Amino acid sequence: MNREYHKWHSPRLSREMELLIFGHAGLPVMVFPTSAGRFFDFEDRGMIAALAGKIDAGQPQFDCVDSVDKESWYNQQAPPRSRIARHVQ
Repeated sequence: MNREYHKWHSPRLSREMELLIFGHAGLPVMVFPTSAGRFFDFEDRGMIAALAGKIDAGQPQFDCVDSVDKESWYNQQAPPRSRIARHVQ
C-alpha cells in the first residue's frame, strides 16, 4: 500500500504541520483527527488496515491531516478570543 508522510512549515501557523496519505488513486477523502487528535490517529486506530483492500484497489485515497486543537479550542491557558484566532489561522 502506498503510504506517504509529508511535513512542511506553515507560514500562517508559524509551525510544522504533518500529513499522511494512503493510496495511489481514487477519490481523495480528507480525514480530520478527533478532538485534540493527531494526523496518525486514523491509522493507529485500525481504519487504514480495515480499508486496505479498497485502498490497494485504487478506490479511495485518504489524506490524514493534522490539527491545532490543542493550540486553539483546547488551550485552557488562552482566552476565548485567542483560541478562535488560532483556529481561524
